[in-house]
Amino acid sequence: MTKVTRRPPGATARNGLPAAQAGFSLLEMLVVIAIMLTVMAIAAPSLLRAIASYRLESNARGVSSLIQRTRFEAMRRNRTTCTGFVAVGSEGRYVMNTDCTVPPAANPDAPTVGTPATVMWYLNNAPQLPPSFNGLPPGYDATTMVAPASYRVVFSPRGTAMVDDGAGNLIIATRIQAICLLGRRGADLPNVDDAVLITVTPVGNVKLFKWNRTTAFWAPL
Repeated sequence: MTKVTRRPPGATARNGLPAAQAGFSLLEMLVVIAIMLTVMAIAAPSLLRAIASYRLESNARGVSSLIQRTRFEAMRRNRTTCTGFVAVGSEGRYVMNTDCTVPPAANPDAPTVGTPATVMWYLNNAPQLPPSFNGLPPGYDATTMVAPASYRVVFSPRGTAMVDDGAGNLIIATRIQAICLLGRRGADLPNVDDAVLITVTPVGNVKLFKWNRTTAFWAPL
């Protein structure tokens, strides 16, 4: 049988305090704090990347929603309706433009999606396709896709996508239009951690794809 030794009433702990009031020693507290700081240092980069990724996806979905709303408005109003990009300092604004002016006319009542300085439009005022098409569906490549000038997407009253023919006339789009957003300014594909590709087919369907740097593939978002 194991003998249990009980401390008599009034006995003290090893630090000289009554047993009921004994707490952590200074050394024990320092060890706990050191462990917490180490865990935070390891977790912080992952947390920051997750926040940046969420911010990018949120902005990309906002741009996608505005494009889809513009298509709906074109059919509802029975008139050609556009979207357009406006740089405001280090930030960007994507607006619905019923007059289809280039650049978009300043209209405080127009639906707008603001993108912060942390989100980069690839490549700012000179839109470009991403250098990699790995993982995109068949038919999504450099020969069938185009980056619309000034990120301008135009819809006819029938809801089909239209493009400028170079002479100021709008014609039915024959290629998929693609807008690429990056989660970090000054970054570049394919080495950037986060990127989202917003695509608009000639018939007006909008699809989003997320870049995965680890696999070097685009995946549906």
